[in-house]
Amino acid sequence: MCSDDGACDPLIVARTGELVCQLCGLVLSIGDMADTEPLQYTSEGKDDSRVGMPIDMLLPNLSMGTSIGGRGKQASRQRMLNAHFNMPYRERALLKAFRIIAAASSALGLQEAVVAAAKQTFARLREASGTRRGAIYKAMPAVSTYFAAKLARSSYRPREMVCDAFGVDAAEFSKCYKHALDFSRSSPYYAGMIAAVDATSLTMLMLNTMPDIVPRQRQAEVRRTIYKLHDLVVAKSPEIACQSDLTLIAAEVLVACELLGLSCPRADAAECAGVSHATLARYVKRVHQSLPPLD
Repeated sequence: MCSDDGACDPLIVARTGELVCQLCGLVLSIGDMADTEPLQYTSEGKDDSRVGMPIDMLLPNLSMGTSIGGRGKQASRQRMLNAHFNMPYRERALLKAFRIIAAASSALGLQEAVVAAAKQTFARLREASGTRRGAIYKAMPAVSTYFAAKLARSSYRPREMVCDAFGVDAAEFSKCYKHALDFSRSSPYYAGMIAAVDATSLTMLMLNTMPDIVPRQRQAEVRRTIYKLHDLVVAKSPEIACQSDLTLIAAEVLVACELLGLSCPRADAAECAGVSHATLARYVKRVHQSLPPLD
């Protein structure tokens, strides 16, 4: 019986003597009708180790001690595993945390913008020395998501619900939350991690209201450019971090599109932000002034 779809369309492969399901490509059993001695026979007799594997997964004799994978599921898993462990530690830790945030946020029913903000918050929280230790570090994904959901207002979730979704102890959560607050208040460069989270949510909102202006296939590229611009603006004028409203994001969208060679009419951006052309022009000028000088 085929394990994948419950049905079976068996076929005996003459070269290897294997009984293969034509529907899913898995080896069902090893037969004795091969034209030549198959790879599955060893000095001890028939080897059933290939049963349940894809037909295109080749296993040599046991004495070789390795498996050679082609296009099978096991080979794909092995390649993914190798790529994961060949990553630098920082990237591997970030990827693992982002997967945890995505899974728990899905269980909490959070919006895409909140999930993106939680990931950005986690990446910035890693700079705080107080959040790099053991249990506190394990609670960071939960704290980052709680920050993002709290600031989104419409997506707010109680602390107990967030702890349950992430499987984090309440005491560990409280310690990490305290360090996160200390970091957000004392960091001179970001002048407020909260504002960065708010900017992330507003960016997603802005791009979602401008699908005709910014093509969806380039929205990720525009979003990354906006985040870099926002960091430059905050570094140049820390006081603006507490005023991250839709007007600033609209100005950053305009400048990002300009840098990437996209056409974004100012009239449409001003209408989306709900401000006058003159107000938007002042914000655009401030963003331009934050850009580093060209060599």
